[in-house]
Amino acid sequence: MIDFLMPYITWQLILAVLIAYGSGWIWYSDSVLGKTWREQQPHRTQEDFDGMGDMLISGAISLILSTALIIILVDAFGKHGLLLFILAALAGMYVDNSANGGTRKKWMIDGGYVVLQYIIIGIGLMVSSI
Repeated sequence: MIDFLMPYITWQLILAVLIAYGSGWIWYSDSVLGKTWREQQPHRTQEDFDGMGDMLISGAISLILSTALIIILVDAFGKHGLLLFILAALAGMYVDNSANGGTRKKWMIDGGYVVLQYIIIGIGLMVSSI
């Protein structure tokens, strides 16, 4: 399986993954959507937000695994594979958000970030195939 993925792993894709991951610093900054995102979670304390190191690590691992799945789906279904993955991710996030008592606004903020990440990765794949 890893042999199948290796031709897709280019410097452009690695750069796209780094940009996609790093875009969260801007997306969740107080001047963009961070303050609103925190307001949507009144059950959390400032301590919860300060200790998000584990979330950053698991987010990086999740993005790498998601990139592998995107490669497989794009290889199988072309650009529709990326759309399929985005829609499935958003649906799953909506169910999780609803089950945990999250607001639609929180889901839209988180979902928007995920869509941004996956579009950046899709662009990285497209550029690396040129």
